[in-house]
Amino acid sequence: MNIEKQLLYLISKVEKIEGKTLITIFEQMNYTQQTIRNVLTKLKKDQFITSPQRAFYQITSLGIETIQSFYSKRNYYTESWDKKWYIAIIEIPETERKKRDLFRRSILQLGFGSLYKSVYIYPWNITERLLSLIDTLEIENYVTLLSSNEFILNGVSVEGSSGIFKADTIWELDKIHALYEEKYNWFLHDFKHKVSSYNKSDQLHPLYVFIHYLELIEVIHELLIVDPMLPPDYLPGNWIGAKVLAEFQNCSNTLAKLIPPESFYYQFVKK
Repeated sequence: MNIEKQLLYLISKVEKIEGKTLITIFEQMNYTQQTIRNVLTKLKKDQFITSPQRAFYQITSLGIETIQSFYSKRNYYTESWDKKWYIAIIEIPETERKKRDLFRRSILQLGFGSLYKSVYIYPWNITERLLSLIDTLEIENYVTLLSSNEFILNGVSVEGSSGIFKADTIWELDKIHALYEEKYNWFLHDFKHKVSSYNKSDQLHPLYVFIHYLELIEVIHELLIVDPMLPPDYLPGNWIGAKVLAEFQNCSNTLAKLIPPESFYYQFVKK
């Protein structure tokens, strides 16, 4: 859902935007005009965007809610853990199977790991988002939420210790680490080379900088979605997640600063 997310992201940043402007941006990312128009039509049909006037697009409340679900996960590597675990226990009946499946997919995307079949656990306090999801799905009677800073028996094992619940198994950390290695290799040998000359050029076209900014932001959020960002004690010694995210974020901040305030594209990168 790469182009859909990026289109929604851009449309959400402004009051309204002309279709040909979006086409100009995404053509530089090797999408055809027809592909872009087709995606805009689909987003409109799905009620994520609307057309306040001909050839202009505007985000809807559903679109805002959707884009926030994609881009609101924080980088918890920069925060201190309060030593609490947040636990969701669900028992949603078969008659509500669609809601049950959606809730499970959603909390896994938020970072929760499965401790037992219907018990999910996470070290970061995202209770407000969880309560909002529960309220939206109307499943309050089927979910119990609790927090605890102590496991009496069979808690999540810290790295290197024995125990039946190992973090690397609950969250499949080996797969996530492999993805980090893949993206970091791309960054070092492809992306970084493409943008290395930007600081030395006085005649940069803001659009080209912005395109690379979007490309990197998409990778950052792809990693944030799959990575639970566990506290250090629960991560392997060779874990590169925190380092890679920090380097990517620093690079994206640098690219954003290279777009002048008077540029049309500045509105999409300003904090």
